[in-house]
Amino acid sequence: LAGQAWSDSLQRDLEDLPPPTLEGERALGGLALYTYAQPAAGSVRADFVRDEARLSVQTEGGPCRGRDARRCAEGRVDVAVAEIDYRPRRCLKAQVDDGVTVALRYPAMPTGQALRGHVGVDGFNARLRSDGPLRLEVWVDDQLRARWLYADAQGWWPFMVATEPGSHDVELRLTPAVRGTWQRKGYDPGQAHALCVELRSLEEDAP
Repeated sequence: LAGQAWSDSLQRDLEDLPPPTLEGERALGGLALYTYAQPAAGSVRADFVRDEARLSVQTEGGPCRGRDARRCAEGRVDVAVAEIDYRPRRCLKAQVDDGVTVALRYPAMPTGQALRGHVGVDGFNARLRSDGPLRLEVWVDDQLRARWLYADAQGWWPFMVATEPGSHDVELRLTPAVRGTWQRKGYDPGQAHALCVELRSLEEDAP
């Protein structure tokens, strides 16, 4: 069989978790399926992407409305599969005008000990050839808990905020800077960045 049971990309996805335990292997023609267990991963209580219908989405121009996609005065937000770090990532994809803050709010979100998420920029050129930053903020019960400045060279970047178990209003705020990417024919100043984010609340055992 070609391939290997583990890879560098899977190792990066572990982040701060211990190595998983290999539980099984199954041959599928010329492929092999490996099954792992990761007890330290915790259990998901709520998920921004999975529970997208429960979110309120708005920009400075007002609420973003719609079913399959939330359309705003300055752009749109929808659930999508993005190419980031050469791999598909399911996320909430926001495409808004430069400098516009889009707020994704999950009212009364069930929470455990941690909020864990990732942010990235969709698309090969946007990720590798552009340096427009993104500001990411996490708010809990209308209190700013964390703020980061993200650059697309960071790939599928993980972030975490500690929380108290219970139910809290959780809000993500995304603000892109300047659009524009380097393409084969040169710099395209009109190409907007497609920002992708996911966030989950987790029950995690104390270390």
